[in-house]
Amino acid sequence: MASPGYFNKFFAPGGDMQDYVHLLNIGQLSLPSGRLIAADPLVGLSRDTPPFTRTVPAGEYEVVLCILSDDPRKSYGEYAAARICFTNRPAVRFEQALTGTEDPEEVQAGESFGFPVDTGLACFCDPRVCAALCDFEEQMQQEKPDSDLYNDLWCDLLEENARRYPDYQSDSGNWLNFQIPGTDYHLPLFQSGYGDGCYSTYWGLDEEGSICQAIIEFIGLEDEYHTILRKQARKTFQPDGQQANGKERMASRMAALRGIVQQHPEGHLPLANRVELYRHIGNPVVVQRILCECCKKVYPLWEQYVCKEQSFLCLLRAANDFLYRPQGDPGERRATQEKLVSQARQLSNYATYYGENARSITAYAIVKLCYSILCRAEDVLLWEDEEYEGEDDTDSNYFDPDALPPDFIAELAYVGQPGAAGTATAPLRREYWLWFLDMAETLYNHPQQEYLTLPEPAPEPGKTLFTRRQSYMDGSYPLRPLTEMIRTIQEHLQGAGWDKTEVTINIFGGISLFLSVEKGTEKQLVPAPDKLYNLAANLRKQMYNRCPAEGAWMECLLTLTPRGDFTLSLNYDDKEALSREQSLDTFAASFKEFPRSRLFTPAWWQNLLSYDTAYLLSAAEKAAMLQIHIDGNVLSVNNVPLEFPLSPNALVRLLGEERLAKGYSTAKDYDGNPVEYNRTSFLLWNDAGIMAGRDDEDYNRISALYLQLLERTETDTSVPLPEHPFSGTFSLDGLPVRYEEENTVRSGRFEITFSASAKGYVEIACPSARCHQFPGHHYRTLLQENRRLTLDDKEHIRALEKAEAQGKEYHPGISNKKLLLQLSKDYLVHAFTALSAGYAGGKSEKYLRSILLGPLAEAVLKRYEYRKIAVTDLLPVVSAFILLNLDPRDFGKFTDRLKASGVRDFVTDTLIRYKLPGWEIADTTVFPEWKARLTDTLSSGKTVAPGAEESPGGCDALIISHAILKIKNKP
Repeated sequence: MASPGYFNKFFAPGGDMQDYVHLLNIGQLSLPSGRLIAADPLVGLSRDTPPFTRTVPAGEYEVVLCILSDDPRKSYGEYAAARICFTNRPAVRFEQALTGTEDPEEVQAGESFGFPVDTGLACFCDPRVCAALCDFEEQMQQEKPDSDLYNDLWCDLLEENARRYPDYQSDSGNWLNFQIPGTDYHLPLFQSGYGDGCYSTYWGLDEEGSICQAIIEFIGLEDEYHTILRKQARKTFQPDGQQANGKERMASRMAALRGIVQQHPEGHLPLANRVELYRHIGNPVVVQRILCECCKKVYPLWEQYVCKEQSFLCLLRAANDFLYRPQGDPGERRATQEKLVSQARQLSNYATYYGENARSITAYAIVKLCYSILCRAEDVLLWEDEEYEGEDDTDSNYFDPDALPPDFIAELAYVGQPGAAGTATAPLRREYWLWFLDMAETLYNHPQQEYLTLPEPAPEPGKTLFTRRQSYMDGSYPLRPLTEMIRTIQEHLQGAGWDKTEVTINIFGGISLFLSVEKGTEKQLVPAPDKLYNLAANLRKQMYNRCPAEGAWMECLLTLTPRGDFTLSLNYDDKEALSREQSLDTFAASFKEFPRSRLFTPAWWQNLLSYDTAYLLSAAEKAAMLQIHIDGNVLSVNNVPLEFPLSPNALVRLLGEERLAKGYSTAKDYDGNPVEYNRTSFLLWNDAGIMAGRDDEDYNRISALYLQLLERTETDTSVPLPEHPFSGTFSLDGLPVRYEEENTVRSGRFEITFSASAKGYVEIACPSARCHQFPGHHYRTLLQENRRLTLDDKEHIRALEKAEAQGKEYHPGISNKKLLLQLSKDYLVHAFTALSAGYAGGKSEKYLRSILLGPLAEAVLKRYEYRKIAVTDLLPVVSAFILLNLDPRDFGKFTDRLKASGVRDFVTDTLIRYKLPGWEIADTTVFPEWKARLTDTLSSGKTVAPGAEESPGGCDALIISHAILKIKNKP
């Protein structure tokens, strides 16, 4: 609980506090019953809103706002708290105001409670005033059905109030004392701090324990006040470097910082101390040089532990020259800064490519240095960051990895354990920061003198030409893909009158293909046929597979004449001869995709690769090394546990680059035409024999993993076919998996479903089903197939109704009306089956509302057009409408039809009454068991959360029972 002085001093500010703490009296609050409510006035006040349990004397009381602002013009301020004083006695302690609806165990544990704000406004209120407001709002809506309090009344009143009382208000208004028309009640409403959130209310108690105040706190008063003080301090701050005894002051400061490093249990120099040091240095250029020296300190670790690539050395030398040897006018210097950032941006992916190597973070420090140079070290000075309150860069909860400063990144590189903390690395950390302070003090005293010297870059490796023995080098090319490529190009350019064409194929990051055509002296690029990309990839792969140790070409040039004469030029190793410049990480990634022998890897490429690069490791060998294990509730790949649903990035990190593929099911529509449905996006690892299906609710999640355990002999478009079966190890609870055709086994949270052996794959999923009567894939299949049938029924009915209106038979020899009678039944059955299967299978209510609730409502109305619906069929449908919160307009159409049909039942009527309070309830029912559960539910008053359950009555019973539970849980 807050101490008495905490609130009291802000509502009676004295001394310097008065410059920034301002009290604003916004008028009287009516409390005719003496019971107090705190709520959002637009969405939190209703006839059922509970007041606080304790009462105060009835009467009229002033509401005072506490506003924090450093603006002498009073044009803005932060609405930090609101207070009512019920007596003149001072508060000596405070306690939370409770409504009695809180969990007693949480109250006992000292948890905080509050009221939610969704509109940026809050208020104190009385239940009688609240009822009067509801009466007034209902009267407004009767006179104008689409009206609401804010847009039709309060919005204008807030703006008018802001014009009359402009202090600490925006043009749109921040507070209003609203007198409810036709009453003497006053309802003050006011801005809730920064906006939406959950805010606590406190009772202020006097010495006798009686209530004397009520306070809502929107913003931490102490924190916000000190933020303003820090902001003011910045305006008057004078660094050591601008004072006469600056060097002596700096020497004293450095000595103190060395003491901090020596005493710190982890040997660390906290960011707050470094920020203070940089601010007192007072010269952004010197600060940038200090950061540069940090990068120079750790750069040798890159070449020692990661690889010999010297692009980062060249970048660091360019940054060092810019800082110590500036040239040109301000415009030219700005251009140099932007060039440094451009080069850093090009290298940033490569800087993080070897993230598993602890020393590779050295390169990232150099990249961050270039950005710091561009922003004149503002990222480490934190001059204008009003939200910075002394947090340390070791706190991952505060600092995003991308926001870490270069000096700290250099520490991580020096220690060699970026994720480590504690005393284990303290000696190395202490050594680094003591060196840092010596260096910083030297640069402060001698800013033009470099502290460390960078090595000269080694000469670029010369070109290396290898003699390859692959058969196609002598002209014996893979015949089938090459012949198909030539034929495809000729067909694509047929009739274009071309003399020669050139196709440039680049392998980086997939296939890049450029098709140019020559007509006489003219040469132009033309779109290439999609088929050509697959053929080019196939050509490259077949060539590589002949001798992986000799590598795959980076680029090839195919020159072709209309007669079919061709030449094929292949570039395996010459990066200068590439048609487009490539970033360094693409070369490293290309090697990872197509590894080769060290004997066939030129020196420049070897320098790009880390020292632990596995040469001669083909993709097939890598796939054979894969280990996928399921043990209880844990799925691991190569002993790395993964959270389900899976992240695509996590799989890419473990399995390498993926390919995108599509899966779909096929059927025939009502006219017998083939259709595709259940389109699913897949990630495909061809050589590993692994497929991953994206979740249809969240594209960034993987909901199922597929392993192609057997050769596929039967077409199955629903799951893409990889080029090779899975050749790794797959075990379940410590035992190798045996293929059990068309069977599902469970292990912990996981379901492992085997396809028919002709399809040869196994599905690994972790369904969040609400009903476990059947496996998750059973519900998924029901949902997919019946959703497709629902859409087909809808279009078929439209076609039949159109034909009937034109006096034609849509299907010769069969009555349209007879078909419509049957189809309206099918439409309803398919729509409800799809929705209930999705619900049982664990699909979210939001997802089901978006794709199936509307069609189900339409199916019900369409069925009523052709036949009355029996009450036994209505109960699950009504339950679905209640459970998933059918739109009021559609629900109104449905109940109008229901009234006209005359079908009445106690259970369905009770459910309907949940949405339509005035709906009459019949006395009889054909569902005695549901009535017993329903009447027990309504009388017990217990709150039960619907969850996963066995449902012997099937999906219908699950939806009915959860709808009843929803009524039970109604406030």
